[in-house]
Amino acid sequence: MPSATLVHARDRNTCISMLQAGRVYRLLANGEWVDWFIRTDARGFRSPIYLKPFERRRRLPSANWFALVGFIALDPLPDRAALNHAGQGLLDLSAHVDGLQPWTCPESGTLHVFANDVANAYWNNKGSISLSVTALT
Repeated sequence: MPSATLVHARDRNTCISMLQAGRVYRLLANGEWVDWFIRTDARGFRSPIYLKPFERRRRLPSANWFALVGFIALDPLPDRAALNHAGQGLLDLSAHVDGLQPWTCPESGTLHVFANDVANAYWNNKGSISLSVTALT
């Protein structure tokens, strides 16, 4: 059984593990994140009307609020408050968090993940999910 990493909603990144390009992985997330007062799992939530104007400011605008999003870095980032390099190479992992749909890693490096939010709005986030990543091939 793979070990799981806690991914706190307040952290701008959580280092998960080294992955290899082309390998297939199973992601399994359990737990709950809270955005102010909206509770969600790692699939995130669609915008209520009052959040619609801010969708373009999310770190990955095309993904739901609080969707599990990640990026691959050559090396682990120094701390959980660090942002990835200018928002490049972000991956929406939310479709894979139930463990049923395997995910193929696009490049080798260290996987970092986070709840998709506006970069300066992590202060009101609460909760954590437990994420395990298991190599299948």
